[in-house]
Amino acid sequence: MTALLGWMRSLIPVQTEIEWGAVASAAGALITHFTGWSDIHEALVVIMAIDYITGIAAAYINPNMKLNSKKGFAGFCKKMVILCLVALSHELDMALGQSTLTQPFVVWFFIANEGLSILENAGKAGLPIPKKLRETLEQLASEKEEKGERK
Repeated sequence: MTALLGWMRSLIPVQTEIEWGAVASAAGALITHFTGWSDIHEALVVIMAIDYITGIAAAYINPNMKLNSKKGFAGFCKKMVILCLVALSHELDMALGQSTLTQPFVVWFFIANEGLSILENAGKAGLPIPKKLRETLEQLASEKEEKGERK
């Protein structure tokens, strides 16, 4: 009987699951409404998730890095800002009476940016990256440092 009650309790979501479910539902509704969802939006969200996961994996694998919840939350917030910029570009397109004037460019820019971040994470995790690709990433990293940008 105790096992049955334990199993039944496991079916009831805890407060954190309810809160995250509400956040995910609200985010999904807002994204769909404000961005005119398409395959490139799906690609962006998937690539953003892959970037987040590879960042965590790199911090776990690389002995010179450590997992940091504050840094992880900041990365999550940056991804939410990216989605807000995509929504803004969609609204600008709608205000200008154009369905695809600025939004595809914004989405593709962030797809490329997230792709570079995934490659950086792979390098930090110790995976081999082709020499030319590594040189390009190092050049981009040095340009970021020159501009004083933070990751």
